[in-house]
Amino acid sequence: MIYYNYLETISYNDQQLVRKLTRYTHPNSELIRIGILESLGSFLLPELLPDFLKENPEVRIQLFESFPRINEERLLNEKIDCYIGQNPETITKGVKFYINGNEKYYVIIPSTSKYFSPNQTILSPSMYDLKTILKSPLVLSAPESAIRHQVNGLFQKFHIKPNIIMESNSIITATNLSMRGVGLTISSASILNKIHHS
Repeated sequence: MIYYNYLETISYNDQQLVRKLTRYTHPNSELIRIGILESLGSFLLPELLPDFLKENPEVRIQLFESFPRINEERLLNEKIDCYIGQNPETITKGVKFYINGNEKYYVIIPSTSKYFSPNQTILSPSMYDLKTILKSPLVLSAPESAIRHQVNGLFQKFHIKPNIIMESNSIITATNLSMRGVGLTISSASILNKIHHS
């Protein structure tokens, strides 16, 4: 086991070194280091990168999929060239940003909840009081995630101590767990669309 861990560490360190040296080992290609939220990247990058790479074969892409604060820190320390994320109102000072579209968020109410309405996919926002719904058992993305940051803002606004029964590093996992009855969650339209198509 010790030898296996040693080999694994050596392999990992070699891969990291290759990654860091890419701009020097391939001087004729342009390297773009992109930081992105995993949930955003899972549906956005397959839509953007294949065509971009076909049109720009000399470009190499390195992806850094992580939480907003980590990628913002990487950007400020010039470890990535750009960061694709959400919520410009919460971005770290010193980061220049561009807004390109917006995202809708939905409360996912599983069939196990007393708030579930059969035969209705999208409920009217006035049907339930959001403050009341947010007191239900919740399955949420990790505290470092962009969506969770928004949800935490709602908890503060309504002075709610949340009943979080489970957390996940992936909003896709949290959304799927919610849809299977674990608890309510808040997810984005793009995530719901991705889950629907898969």
